[in-house]
Amino acid sequence: MEKDKEGKLWEPFWMLGREYMRRAEWSTAYEYVDSARTKMEKNNLHDPRVYKDLAIIPYGLDQYHSAWKEIKNVETLGFNCDAGFVKKYGKR
Repeated sequence: MEKDKEGKLWEPFWMLGREYMRRAEWSTAYEYVDSARTKMEKNNLHDPRVYKDLAIIPYGLDQYHSAWKEIKNVETLGFNCDAGFVKKYGKR
């Protein structure tokens, strides 16, 4: 990742973020996944998995308004979050 001077490698950041999500280390997960989003968008790419993870992370941090905003962002981009997650969110 350090050798990527052009900022094109977004996937390693996303994968590290996913690992931190698995461990429920939400703040660190957000840092990596948000970096992945920044790099991805800089290269005009839009992978729905990154956006979906950015909706899940604030939920893990008990930041429900931010999670809802990210869910809406996913929908605005033309993707869908997992229906079970959205339903679970609606019960909050």
